[in-house]
Amino acid sequence: MIILKPEWGTGAVYKVLDDTKVINNRGYFSRNQLDQIWQDSQYADMRNELLQLMLRFKLCYEISNCPDTYIAPNLLSLEKPDYIWNEHQNLILRYDYDFMPKGILTRFIVEMHLWIEEQTLVWKSGVVLAKDNTRAEVIEHCSQRKIEIRVSGQRKKELLAVITHEFEKIHQTYERLQYKTLIPCNCLECEGTQAPQLYPLDVLRRFLDQRQPIQCQKSFAMVDVRSLIDDAGIQSEFDPNAEPLQRELDYQREQALNRSMTPVVKSVKRDRIFISYSHQDAEWLKKLQTFLKPMVRQGTISVWDDTQIEPGADWRKDIETALAAAKVAVLLVSQDFLASDFIHKNELPPLLDAAENKGLTIIWVPISYSTYEDSAIEKYQAAHSPNHPLESLTPANQKKALVNICKAIKNAANS
Repeated sequence: MIILKPEWGTGAVYKVLDDTKVINNRGYFSRNQLDQIWQDSQYADMRNELLQLMLRFKLCYEISNCPDTYIAPNLLSLEKPDYIWNEHQNLILRYDYDFMPKGILTRFIVEMHLWIEEQTLVWKSGVVLAKDNTRAEVIEHCSQRKIEIRVSGQRKKELLAVITHEFEKIHQTYERLQYKTLIPCNCLECEGTQAPQLYPLDVLRRFLDQRQPIQCQKSFAMVDVRSLIDDAGIQSEFDPNAEPLQRELDYQREQALNRSMTPVVKSVKRDRIFISYSHQDAEWLKKLQTFLKPMVRQGTISVWDDTQIEPGADWRKDIETALAAAKVAVLLVSQDFLASDFIHKNELPPLLDAAENKGLTIIWVPISYSTYEDSAIEKYQAAHSPNHPLESLTPANQKKALVNICKAIKNAANS
């Protein structure tokens, strides 16, 4: 949808944010209230689209355990709620800004709202997240131009990695934003304390390039730089298959957004081969790519797999686009493939639906012994006998089988 008159959309949004009842309720509002707020004839037929607009631009979010109830973080209470924090063995991280734009924490709260503890521990300048017996406290100090993070619990590194990834995505939307990421020291004196020595990440990376340790200015101990960066959960590139918490957050966030949105259906030409595989079986993907390469070079087939996703790209959107364009789906089936929650939740459902309703051809390749009979792919014809998976064959017979599999893929793609 394209809004030709931005003032119309802006005016509608501010009718919500300036509403006296919404303000007095600290930013909380319901779908029924929106019907009252947008009762004018110019909004009456567009209420769902306007709500989508607010959700998309992170101006509000739906409370996960209260359907059709929303909150605008800009109107949250200024007062920090009461809660108890375990200060033992925390992971700590800090962002310091030369100039701190407004709205960084607000956007973070919207992105992470599904994990807000009890959906109550959130205020104008802070939030407490809880996931898998792990808690994270994120507090913004505007006057000091900094955001402080501390994490406590069983899966500290994983949760901190998700948090830093979300902040990095937000930071990248600001041009020439100057800030420092400060990493806590993990020497014996600093580890687990609430006031450790802090090192700028860019300095640590220079030491890492030189393969040199760094000295703590509190204990004067020499500290391994790689362990500092690893403990903070900082990654040079975000691997969507490396962090189950991040994948789960993305999935939950998408489902929550979809519940409040009218799907937009686009007509996409299906002319591509989509390869679905477990990252535990990457070697088999490479072998299949090698045998398909002559056909790809000649232009007789077009193949897509997730190795084509560029670093920093919206990987979920790229996968969805490729799924929508798939004419043939090649499944490299192993027990790791069948056990993958990501494949089960995100790749198989649209492929199986397209096979049932849109003429997509599924070709599955047994690369190792597995319990495929207990899965949804059992009713589809395998491109090779499951009784003799590729892994069980001699190298020569593997190559012969891959040649036949590629012929079947080509025939399906060009039929």
